[in-house]
Amino acid sequence: MWKIPFTFFIILSAVICGLLFWQWDAYSKEMDQPVDRELASQKISIHTESDKLVITQKLSGLTGKKEIPFALPSGVTIWQCLLEDGRKCEKQEESVTSIKPDNKGNIQIQFTLPIKPNEKAFLFNQWLASFSNVDVTDTKVELTDSTKRNGTWAMGIPLIGNKKLDLIDYYVFEGQLANPSLYWQADSLVQEEVDSKLMIYSEQEGNLGQTFTSIQQISNRSHLTVVITNQLQEGNGNGIIITRPDIKPEMLEKKLLYSLLKLKFDNLPIEQSWLVDLHVSLLLNSQSQISKSNQVIQELKLKLTEEELESYLQTFLSEGNVYTPQKLDEILVKVMGKPTMFFEDNKNEDSNLVPLYFLEKRNISLKGKIQKDLHIIYMGDQKLFPFVETLSSLGFQVKVLSDNETLLLTKGLNSYRFYVNQNIFIYNEEDYGLLENPLTKLNETIYINYQWLTSLFNIQIDEDENTVYLKESTE
Repeated sequence: MWKIPFTFFIILSAVICGLLFWQWDAYSKEMDQPVDRELASQKISIHTESDKLVITQKLSGLTGKKEIPFALPSGVTIWQCLLEDGRKCEKQEESVTSIKPDNKGNIQIQFTLPIKPNEKAFLFNQWLASFSNVDVTDTKVELTDSTKRNGTWAMGIPLIGNKKLDLIDYYVFEGQLANPSLYWQADSLVQEEVDSKLMIYSEQEGNLGQTFTSIQQISNRSHLTVVITNQLQEGNGNGIIITRPDIKPEMLEKKLLYSLLKLKFDNLPIEQSWLVDLHVSLLLNSQSQISKSNQVIQELKLKLTEEELESYLQTFLSEGNVYTPQKLDEILVKVMGKPTMFFEDNKNEDSNLVPLYFLEKRNISLKGKIQKDLHIIYMGDQKLFPFVETLSSLGFQVKVLSDNETLLLTKGLNSYRFYVNQNIFIYNEEDYGLLENPLTKLNETIYINYQWLTSLFNIQIDEDENTVYLKESTE
């Protein structure tokens, strides 16, 4: 009789295991799915009081399908959800960390930021709530000031209008940053609009716009607000820069250029961040504080003509995409018409400089057959062939010794010995001195100049528009 319960137990266990596996598999697949991000417009309302700012933040354009996690600004603990008409939402605990959009796709919350009544200036960088998996496409801020009317308000997005009324001052800012910095100073500052993307606030008016020609050439650049003041220490915010009145115009231009280019080199690893400094120095034709930048500048000036380097910089400024080492190489290829991996090879600041070279786009033919594994590189006025691969394809036995600096070649009764770092070679046990080293080592690959390839190994090189032909000379 015990066999029936035991069989039933086995079947039941199998069913339970199957259900558990199915649930786990479904859960795993759900977890592996990429999180859908939503786009939203953002409208901010700010009302000033003597000791605080009352912030109302509204997101519009959401799907309303699920709750969205959010985080309040640091130091803010009290908040409330508001309906479209300004009434409070249904009772909700302040400890809640997610909120669901209403049936129109809106989320609206209100909270306060404390400020010191006697403060001469303040800068808020992270002063808005952040919503997970939501990309804010545009931000509009309406600021109503009834308590700090003798001062100056500035933000990291453009000021599009302001009015001074009997009892209040009214400001409107609008731009594309999701969390633009907010600045206030007790003194009244002069506004100077250099262009639609650059606003300067300072104690006195000056014709600074003439010094910012390199900045104004940047395509699709982000808006920048510059506050020149002694009331707050120097620093960068989101779309805003605080600097001192005694700063020299050329240093201010460098600071602004660095901030703008840093946005275009977004999300670079720390070891590649020097590329921002490199291009600032190139554009301003100035010395860098970073050794790798100066090495690359010297290499570019050595291998490119002034016209080619200027063309590279103009193309760089006109590109609207985010820059990466690969993107910089694409710009260099566009200018020079030849493939290169110069910036990719040199992307890390602490790596040794790899000289600038270009790849031959044409096919390489040897003994009447296209050699897909062979390539030619151009470095300055040198045309270089990969030593081991080329000579091996021509029938030589090539051996690289363990020091990676000595090469032995044999073919028939002839033998050669070459040294990577010496201007000599040994042919059939006889030493021969050369005016220059025929070998060049790049990225652990050893190359030979085509002139030495022809003279030392009696190789004939012919070329047409599509192909470079190599063959042993019969002369």
